[in-house]
Amino acid sequence: MLVAGASAGIGLATARLLASEGARVAMASRSVPALATAAEAIARETGNAAVPLAADLTVAGEADRLVTATIAALGGLDSLIDCVGGSVRSAFEALSDEDWLANYTFNVLSAVRLVRAALPALRKAPTRRS
Repeated sequence: MLVAGASAGIGLATARLLASEGARVAMASRSVPALATAAEAIARETGNAAVPLAADLTVAGEADRLVTATIAALGGLDSLIDCVGGSVRSAFEALSDEDWLANYTFNVLSAVRLVRAALPALRKAPTRRS
């Protein structure tokens, strides 16, 4: 499983819960120090080592690199959870075009890139139906 945006907030909580249930989890974030701290905490709390993988999904090519690294670390990819999000906060009239483009890239384009990169592996993953 790959959890993007996993160094804090709902992404960290999701990675922690999955690890506590025994899942093999790769955690991704652009915040390297926070990611390392989060992965260490998960290993300590759950006894299950999560794999920290630094990636800035606003950069073209990073999603492909992240998915490749995840598959190498876990032996495959069967689930993707995208918790990346945030925004430049300011009064509406103070936000520049660059701010809007940065928000769009961070919140929308990063998800598009990640899903597009992960789809081939996800389509090959074995499925389980109840």
